[in-house]
Amino acid sequence: MNYAFLSEPAAARAVPVKQLLKCMEDYAMKTKVAVMCVLFTMFGLAVVAKGSPFPEGYTPEENVPGWVTSFPYQRNVLLDFSVDPRCAPGSGIPGADYEGTDDPYLLDTDFVEIINGDAQWFENDPFGGDRTGLIGNVWESGPPVFGILNLHLDNWDRQEPYFKNIWVEWVSKGDYTDLITIVPSSGTFVDYGFGPTETYADGFVKRTDWATIKPNPLYEEIQINLRADPGSISVIDSIHVATECVVPEPGTIMLIAGSGLFGLMGVLRRKLRK
Repeated sequence: MNYAFLSEPAAARAVPVKQLLKCMEDYAMKTKVAVMCVLFTMFGLAVVAKGSPFPEGYTPEENVPGWVTSFPYQRNVLLDFSVDPRCAPGSGIPGADYEGTDDPYLLDTDFVEIINGDAQWFENDPFGGDRTGLIGNVWESGPPVFGILNLHLDNWDRQEPYFKNIWVEWVSKGDYTDLITIVPSSGTFVDYGFGPTETYADGFVKRTDWATIKPNPLYEEIQINLRADPGSISVIDSIHVATECVVPEPGTIMLIAGSGLFGLMGVLRRKLRK
């Protein structure tokens, strides 16, 4: 073994030790950064999982003719009614999960209100089930109870040639909650349709509706009837809305024009059934 280095000055012999400490410090920093990246990725995936509850078969891309954007879409608002959502415009809807790329710029003027009557917010399922966070009406006595949930979402000020695509998924229970009404500030419905449904063991039903409006309105309001006749209920467990403001391809415009009549006839038949 070579012991020649022992004859070197102490300062010279200390250099390798300093290098070793520097290497250890660099390694610790890299490890810390790697751990932070892993945690950030895990957190990001958790947020995405919460903000994209559309399961396979229930996405706008699969159901809306001419849908262009992919998750997280332009506007993507989920209300699970974990808190009472009613509020004045100003800082977004209480309890809402915003995931859309345009949501941070537009959420300040969103709001939820009950019009033409009233509604109750239930922290827990009034029927003894496992669901939490419901809004609606449960008839107890006397005449029917009226109320309409009105969800207001704002848009960018983009007129022709922009179209507005809207996809709505909601879970509800009651005779009047099976139909939504989309009320735009302006424009014409050029297509409208109904997506898949799913009935759960506790009687709640998940439904999906969509619409295409031309030109893009300044806002749209999604309304659900919460009327409860004697002996009945009308409650909502969740509502999820995704929207996009786009200029469709020429071929898509022809597709929409061809299917629009049938979509609007479907709305008419459904309203007549009520």
